[in-house]
Amino acid sequence: MINTPWAIQPAKLIELQAIYGQHMQGKASARPMQPARTQNYVVHGDTAIIPLTGILGKTSDILMQLFGGTATRDVSYQFSAALRDTSVKQIMLYIDSPGGTVDGTQALANQIQTARGTKPVIAYSDGMMCSAAYWIGAAADRIYAGNETVQVGSIGVVAGHVDISGAEAAQGVKTTEITAGKFKRVASAYAPLSEDGRANIQETVDYLYSIFVADVAKARRVSENRVLASMADGRVFIGQQALDAGLIDGIQTLNQCLKGIAPMKTTQSASQEQTRQGIHEAAKAYQAKHHGIDYLAALRAVGNTDFVPAASDERGEMYAKAKTYQLAHPGTDLMTALRATQGA
Repeated sequence: MINTPWAIQPAKLIELQAIYGQHMQGKASARPMQPARTQNYVVHGDTAIIPLTGILGKTSDILMQLFGGTATRDVSYQFSAALRDTSVKQIMLYIDSPGGTVDGTQALANQIQTARGTKPVIAYSDGMMCSAAYWIGAAADRIYAGNETVQVGSIGVVAGHVDISGAEAAQGVKTTEITAGKFKRVASAYAPLSEDGRANIQETVDYLYSIFVADVAKARRVSENRVLASMADGRVFIGQQALDAGLIDGIQTLNQCLKGIAPMKTTQSASQEQTRQGIHEAAKAYQAKHHGIDYLAALRAVGNTDFVPAASDERGEMYAKAKTYQLAHPGTDLMTALRATQGA
């Protein structure tokens, strides 16, 4: 749980980690196990309502048992079934969630966006649609908040590191890990976080954040610069603020949404056949042979123009400038660098 990248409100992650820690220590103060959610979608009129509530995770694992929540894999099955159901004319994603794990989130979002044009899909929240929950909700044709107090956004990625070496030492225990591979345990919990470990975690978080931003831009049909400038600084937007920022399409009640979703036509771009993993591995191999080359430059160098933006491409230029700015201004985070170089 500690070393897993999360797309969730940071305060909620801290709460989850505290409760999880109590459970792992067998303390009575930990909350009781929650029953796994296995319910199917509910049909109201001709609308299939699929709930995404609580913490989001890929499967119904120990975290779901502890905290309750929704498994994105279950939602995937429900969504597919609703598409096949001839009695269902439209689909509503009923969302009330602070987010969850990155794992499983993009797969569900891609599934929903790919289905655009098959049946109208809307995302609706009368509570919270944050981080991973927004990543998924943005894939719908339209997004609505039920009232002006609904929390939307929190676009970002967070990962934590816990050093338990001091706690072990207090108990007279010392753990020694034997590893192969420079980065195998570069951020081990049995030692203070090293500079290499911090850099490795930061690289992962930055990379996932860039994917999150790109997916939101594609789903909302706006540029990545627009997302970075007004949506993706990690803030939570409330009601009208979310509408003004372009995160949602309107504020209306559940009954208003259920009265009908206007037919929505979407244009799908051609799918790319090459996998991200293969390209990622090729770029990393290139970096290993060419010391000092940054990740984006390595992606371009391996010659994968189907995946890597051209030098003049908006996204490629944006992140290349940001990385250069970071090198010139040590200690600058990616978000600050992206903002500083916009329009440069």
